[in-house]
Amino acid sequence: MKRCSKCKEIKPRSEFNKKSEAKDGKSSQCRLCSIARGKAYRASETGQRNIREYRRTHKRTGPHKSHRPKEMREWYEIAIKEQNSKCAGCGITEEQFGMKLSIDHDHQTSMIRGLLCTNCNLVLGNAKDNIAILVNLIEYLKGYKKNPRNLRYKSWSRRL
Repeated sequence: MKRCSKCKEIKPRSEFNKKSEAKDGKSSQCRLCSIARGKAYRASETGQRNIREYRRTHKRTGPHKSHRPKEMREWYEIAIKEQNSKCAGCGITEEQFGMKLSIDHDHQTSMIRGLLCTNCNLVLGNAKDNIAILVNLIEYLKGYKKNPRNLRYKSWSRRL
């Protein structure tokens, strides 16, 4: 048993994260307090500033960008101009997205199709580039709009 330095409750040691620097090898705050502290920091002005700075300096630029052949870098520059720096799927700009767009390609032919944000690229990848799956998902969304189930996810998800 251990007392949390934040909420002052006595809890089992399993409720505390590992911390090798601590004498007992456990954090001084319980997991719940640690999570709350992290959320509060990320919501604070300082936290937001630090997150923006980190994202600005650690932009994802695609796999091994420095190893891309010159021809590929030139193609990227042409494609980004043709697409007005926007994702071909959702239309978000590189600036809004906060990182370079991904080069999308057909996995069967290896032919490049265009530039997508990571989210749109993942949608295609998770659907295995299968048009039927994507059409079914569109129909699914359309059907929901016509017949909503009137049950909010958040109202019962915490009870599961």
